[in-house]
Amino acid sequence: MKKGIVISLTIVVLTILFASCTVSNDNPAAPGGPFDIVGTWTLIDLEGVPEGVSYSSTWNFRSDGTYDGFFYAAGYYDESDEGPYSLNGTTLSIDGIVAETFFGSTIELSVSNNNNSFSFLDVDGDRWTFTREDDESGFDEIEKETVTDIDGNIYQTIKIGTQWWMGENLKATHYRNGDIIPQVTGKTEWANLNNGGYCGYNNDGSNIDSYGLLYNWYAVNDSRGLAPQGWHVPSIEEWGTLVNYLGGFSIAGGKMKEEGTSHWEDPNVGATNESGFTGLPGGYRWDNGTFMSLRILARFYSSTEYDNTRARGRYLYSGDTTINYLQLDKNYGFSIRCVKD
Repeated sequence: MKKGIVISLTIVVLTILFASCTVSNDNPAAPGGPFDIVGTWTLIDLEGVPEGVSYSSTWNFRSDGTYDGFFYAAGYYDESDEGPYSLNGTTLSIDGIVAETFFGSTIELSVSNNNNSFSFLDVDGDRWTFTREDDESGFDEIEKETVTDIDGNIYQTIKIGTQWWMGENLKATHYRNGDIIPQVTGKTEWANLNNGGYCGYNNDGSNIDSYGLLYNWYAVNDSRGLAPQGWHVPSIEEWGTLVNYLGGFSIAGGKMKEEGTSHWEDPNVGATNESGFTGLPGGYRWDNGTFMSLRILARFYSSTEYDNTRARGRYLYSGDTTINYLQLDKNYGFSIRCVKD
């Protein structure tokens, strides 16, 4: 893709999605032919994006001939107004003078055989590939139970695919055998830990009810057990099973984040929580003891060691729909989610 990728991506999609027009009777939805575009579509691949550039987009095509959506790329976020469209076979027509500059007045879609994906080329020759968000995905009827930790905290649990996950961040202050996990508030003491420790964000107890506690990786790895009986801290592979079930790293995060801005900073891009995971941004604690990113980042440890000084995990971000990898020093303080044995 050409230099200035982020600006180009934003302009190109906005020219289609965000041209604000009134709906005309001359431009009704016309699914017709072999392909029905009515529904919600999520971008799963965009060719030509430089390594490290996050992107996401969702389009909603309605049966009344209107559409809306959003586009995000590397810090740029835009949300559409309603606009008119029509579909004749696999030719998508969208009104708007600017759209004609980039795509012409129509876009020729390449459609999958099962009608669950389509793609098209933009003016730079880069292919955009979308998949249908199936209303019958099973997320509407989430199986739920509860689990109780050693301290008597009760957590909502949900079944996602074949796995049972806690739907809240861990708050336990004792290991499974009843031993106390040290609470460490001082920066120097936290930085020098080589055994398990926990804290509340900013050492403020008012954050614990919503966001849970932050633990270093030594607590995760302690043989006395951090998770409730019958549960464990997931390996990086078990995180991968969850992410793959939800459609891959580029879109799974949106399905895992709690909706709205009660706990997430605005904009909480693409958050639907359709999985029931209810990801919450508890921030994190640096290995030097400093606190960062409450309401912005949800960082979760896995039980998987990266090397002698670092451990692996995953994180959610308020600004996109991804759930990316991380590998950081074992003295960082992250949130914990547990998975059933």
